[in-house]
This record gives sequence, structure tokens and C-alpha cells, in this order.
Amino acid sequence: MFGRARLKDFAPGEGVRTGAFQELFDEDAWIPIPVPGDVHRALLDAGRIENCFYDRNEDGCAWIEDREWWYRRSFDGGQEPLRSAERLRLVFHGLDTFATIYLNGEELGSHSNMFHEAVFDIGDLVRPASRRIPTSQGRAFSGSC
Repeated sequence: MFGRARLKDFAPGEGVRTGAFQELFDEDAWIPIPVPGDVHRALLDAGRIENCFYDRNEDGCAWIEDREWWYRRSFDGGQEPLRSAERLRLVFHGLDTFATIYLNGEELGSHSNMFHEAVFDIGDLVRPASRRIPTSQGRAFSGSC
């Protein structure tokens, strides 16, 4: 039902400006990421970083926190439209602290609590064939209290 997930980093705000949320977007430079999974492991597996838990490698990984991370994943939308009494929900059981979710180029909403699931009613947006779910994982809050 679900295709493989892909990951790419952007400068803050650049993902939206370049259209990473669009249904059709070039994924050639995106790296595979397991879901569930995390950015550090995916970057390590892709050879983009050294193990940040070894020696002083943590300093070389600090740039990760300054980037905006986007996930993309496809799924099969089914062949038949939903009946009037049916609902279709997209459920995320663990998103990073700040996330914005899109489906078919439309923003579904935002989520800001990694300890609670995010649920979106997508019955009106799903069409037959394969669909893309771009998800923006924003940077953690940076500022002073």
C-alpha cells in the first residue's frame, strides 16, 4: 500500500518556495529513509555524515538542526471512490515536534506535538492511483525565552 519514503533537506522556507509539497516533484536528489526512522540514521546510511555519537563528530552534524527536512511517501488510493458513509483518515503516530502535512499538493494541516498522533480526514482528497504525501519537518524553535 505504501511506497518507500524519501528525505531531503532545504534551507528554512526553501521547501515551500521550490514546491516540495507538490504532487509531482523531482525526487532524484532525495535519499531513502525508513519509516519509522530518523534523519541522522538516514544521513549516516547515505554517507552524508559521520556517526554523530562517535568521538567529536557531533560538531560536524550540527548543521542538521538548521535545515528544514521534508519526507515524501506515496500510497495507493484505491480504485473505487468512497461510499457516502465511509471515511478515510491519514494517521501519523509519531511526527517530529513541528510538521506540516500535504496531500496531492494541498496542505492538510500542521502538527506540533510529537507525543500525540496527528489525524487528517482525507476522504475528499484521495483519488484512484498512487498519491504523494509530502511532509515538512520544521526546525526546532530557536530563540530565547
